[in-house]
Amino acid sequence: MFLRKQNKKKKGFTLVELIAVIAISAIFGSIVIAISITSGRLFSKVQTDSLFNDKGRLIIGWVEDDLRTGYNVNGTNDSLVNSYDGYGLSEGFQGACKVVLDLKVKKNGTEERYIYIHKNNFIKKLKVSGSILKDESSTVYDVDSFTVKKSLSDSTDRRYFVDIKFKNEKGDTAAFNSAIIPRN
Repeated sequence: MFLRKQNKKKKGFTLVELIAVIAISAIFGSIVIAISITSGRLFSKVQTDSLFNDKGRLIIGWVEDDLRTGYNVNGTNDSLVNSYDGYGLSEGFQGACKVVLDLKVKKNGTEERYIYIHKNNFIKKLKVSGSILKDESSTVYDVDSFTVKKSLSDSTDRRYFVDIKFKNEKGDTAAFNSAIIPRN
């Protein structure tokens, strides 16, 4: 009698093969997760920087437009006030604020007066209209400090230096500086 060998084919994977596949998948998975977390943080940082840039450009644009055509300019006052030049500033602002800039501007042949205030973390541009202050602009938030100062080193230097520092609730910061020369 002839013995015949049966050729059985094994089906499936061995334990070693399964462990190797799981280990390789875990390595690739951790790489993908690390990349997605890093890109999420980078996106958040870029978005924050973009918001700070937009806010900085907006404020410097306001100040630049007003300083270039303004006169009777009074720069930064570091003291906190509830009223300024007879106007109640604390109404709607709950407490004292800093008057950063006070100036007059001629627009379309009429004289207009603007006051920039800084309170806690926001900046507001107010228009003096008769005996009341009107909101002239949107409120810009996340402002840590805001100063407008005339050059003191040289009496012939007409430049005003604008410094704005932003800080959000996450602790991200940005700073913007500009030197503006009035036309008048």
